Amino acid sequence: MILTRVFPPEVMGTFFFSTALCFLVLLFTAFGTHIHLVRAVARTPERGLDHLGEVLGLRLPLTALALLLLGGGALAFAPAFAPVLVLASVFVLIGDLANSFGAYLTGQRHFGLRFLIALAGPVALLATVPLAVRAGATLEQTLLCFVGASVAAVVVAGLVVRVRYGRIPLVFDRDRLLPLIAVCWPFVVLEALQVVQFKIDTLMVFWLLSSEAAARYETAYRLLEVCRLAIRPLATIAFPVCALLFARQQWAAARDYGTKIVLLAAALGVGVLFIGLLDPERIMVTIWGPAYAGTGGLLRILFLSAPLVFVDMIGVMIATALGEERQLMRLMALATLFNVATNALAIPRLGPEGAAWTTLATELLITGCLAMTIRRAVRKAHLPSATTEPC
Repeated sequence: MILTRVFPPEVMGTFFFSTALCFLVLLFTAFGTHIHLVRAVARTPERGLDHLGEVLGLRLPLTALALLLLGGGALAFAPAFAPVLVLASVFVLIGDLANSFGAYLTGQRHFGLRFLIALAGPVALLATVPLAVRAGATLEQTLLCFVGASVAAVVVAGLVVRVRYGRIPLVFDRDRLLPLIAVCWPFVVLEALQVVQFKIDTLMVFWLLSSEAAARYETAYRLLEVCRLAIRPLATIAFPVCALLFARQQWAAARDYGTKIVLLAAALGVGVLFIGLLDPERIMVTIWGPAYAGTGGLLRILFLSAPLVFVDMIGVMIATALGEERQLMRLMALATLFNVATNALAIPRLGPEGAAWTTLATELLITGCLAMTIRRAVRKAHLPSATTEPC
């Protein structure tokens, strides 16, 4: 909100492109370990620190390698672009290490601590970015605040886990990490397809139109992403609970619990939809500034997909807890192909609005496929009344 008022859309377009690219790289440095860690710790909490040590032992070398490749590639092929990309890569890749500690706390079902450590990065940003902008800092100088916030988030998360639970036994032994890689690679593919699903629109608007168009689309889409925070606590709490219920084969309780959280997710999504329909133009200008006038139509279209996005988040979580990640990979691959093909047709003809309509169509496709995936998994597990009641 602050940066879009200080820097023009074409400059912010470079920043949004850099962060979108870094989030794609993050898929490989995280390597699907967040989902694995929550599920593993929820099932065997007494071995939680061992699981966390293995995950960090895999992630730290991957993160270092990714930072070197991104920095070296930018310096070699786009030196003018390098400062923003390098700073954005440190912000995204280093900062996400805090989520490994958060995944451990989620698996232990200590949600209060998980919430508190998640505040460290945002608090650091709120404390430093306004000061940097007021002092007349450039975008590159301001991004140093983002880097500092990432470091603060990792330090706080690591200290909380160390003090509360004990020493984390880091594991760099190949013989122990290879089984972890074997377990996590389906999650890598699944998360890659999901992030591509979320970020390919911005990248394609950037490539097919302009950096200014990418900034206008991304600011509207960021609001939809922010609204997902309304459902994230529900998904965070529900995932280890569902994993535990399925592991104990408490099928009736899992079915009832799943039904409740899906209905709640849909209700929250409808609430977001109504907010977006009231006065989207005023929302965009109020949040992002006068440079983004005329983008209310984008926000209105994107918010039409809010109920589907919320239900899909819970649906993916339920299917993952059921162990259906391979089927989810096929589902998301289909959705990604559909998204890219439709964007290639819609963006040149309709502009950024074409990408927004594609998002709505893709989420509708995902919802239908998820419903079939979960129903099949329910039948396979022989849940009571599986043919008449959803999980």
